[in-house]
Amino acid sequence: LGPFHITPEHIRVGLSQYSGDPRTEWNLSTYRTKEEVLEAARNLRYKGGNTFTGLALTHVKEEMLQLEAEARPGAKKMLVLLTDGKSQDDAHTAAQSLKDTGIEIFAVGVKNADETELRSIASDPPEQTVYNVPDFPVLASLLSRLTRALCSRMKERKKGEGTDGPVIASSVSSASLPSPTNLVVSEVTPRSMRLSWTLPVKEIEKYKVVYYPSGSGTPREVLVD
Repeated sequence: LGPFHITPEHIRVGLSQYSGDPRTEWNLSTYRTKEEVLEAARNLRYKGGNTFTGLALTHVKEEMLQLEAEARPGAKKMLVLLTDGKSQDDAHTAAQSLKDTGIEIFAVGVKNADETELRSIASDPPEQTVYNVPDFPVLASLLSRLTRALCSRMKERKKGEGTDGPVIASSVSSASLPSPTNLVVSEVTPRSMRLSWTLPVKEIEKYKVVYYPSGSGTPREVLVD
C-alpha cells in the first residue's frame, strides 16, 4: 500500500475473504487512512476451507461495489483476487460479469492455483494482471511488480477521464519497455530460490531482479545476464 494515497476522496480499500461462503471484512468506506487499513490487515484472521471463487466474485459485485455499501459511483475500480486453489464453481462467468461493468481484475495464485483459470479471471493483458507463486512466503516477491502494475493501470485509466465513451486501459508498449513474462518462482529455500521466465521479443543485455525478504527488511537487487 506504500505508493497509494488512501483517503475518502482518493483511493479506498475494501477486503473480502472467502471459502465456501464469502465474508466482507471491511467495505471501501470503513477505513479512511493507510494506517487504519494496515492495522486491520495485521489483525485479519485467515479463513480456510473450500474455494468457491465464483461465489466470492459475485459477492464483491453485489455487496461491496453497490451504493448501499458506499461505493462511489463513477470511481474507477480494481479488484485483486488472491487464491490458493482451483475454483469449485464457475469463476469465469462471475469474473466476466465484473469486467463487463468496467472493473479491472488482477489474479494472484498461490500453491495449487490453476494458471489457466487465473488468466480466464483476470483482465487483459495477462502479462500485467496474472501472477503465480509456489507458496505464501514467496508472495513478498510480487509486491514490487504488482504495485507497479496497479499504479500503471490507474494512471492509464485516469488519462481517459473526460473523454466520451468507455475508458479503456492500454498496456505499456513492449517495444519501448521490454520485459520478461510468465515468471515462475520455484525451489525456494531459506537462502535461495530459482526464477525462470519467458524472454521478451526484443533482445536485452541484463535483467534486474528486485526481491523483498518475507519478514521485514529492505528490498534487494540482483543483476542477471
